[in-house]
Parts: sequence; structure tokens; C-alpha cells
Amino acid sequence: MRKFSSIVLIFIILSFSCQERDEAIIAELMEKRVAERLSEYIRVEKERCQERLLDEASVLVDSILRANPIEISLDSLQRPPVPFKPVKPDFERPKDSIKISPIIPLDTALRNQ
Repeated sequence: MRKFSSIVLIFIILSFSCQERDEAIIAELMEKRVAERLSEYIRVEKERCQERLLDEASVLVDSILRANPIEISLDSLQRPPVPFKPVKPDFERPKDSIKISPIIPLDTALRNQ
């Protein structure tokens, strides 16, 4: 029995001695985790801030639209001005040198009638 208990005692001592904690690794992991959580917090806060800013801007724009409805409606209802007519270019047609003649001669056209 004494031999068995000494073997168990040696086994327990060896198992606890192998579980040495490296403080540098633990500190590095903690810093990494804190940096991740901090970056996540900053991202979430930026999103919230942007959402609040957009809400405030939409309220401001809506109030401006309600304050000046006549000016805004007049702007959207006016027709655009008529575009100006372009200037006619100076263009001379070339004189036609071909003499016009009938396709069917007149004497044959009159005979068929």
C-alpha cells in the first residue's frame, strides 16, 4: 500500500509541475482581448452616432420643408424655359445638272388610254 501511495503522490506532483503558467502569454492574450473589445465598442458607438446624426438631419430637413412649402412647391411646378432655336447654317445647294425626263414617253402613255 505504501508503494501505491508513493506512486500516486509522484504522479500528482509531476502533473501539477507540468501545468506551469506563462504570465507573458496570459498578459498578451488579455491585451489582445481588451483591444478586440475596445475596437468593437468604438465601432458600435460610431454606428450609433451616425444613426443619431441622420435622424437629427432628417428632422431638420423635414422642418425646413414644412416651413417653406410655397417656395418649394413653386420650384417643382414651374415648366422649364423653351429652348432657343438654332441658327440656320449658310448652305447653298449645288445646281442640278441632270435634265428631268419622263420614265414613260408621253406619246405611248396617251395611246394606252
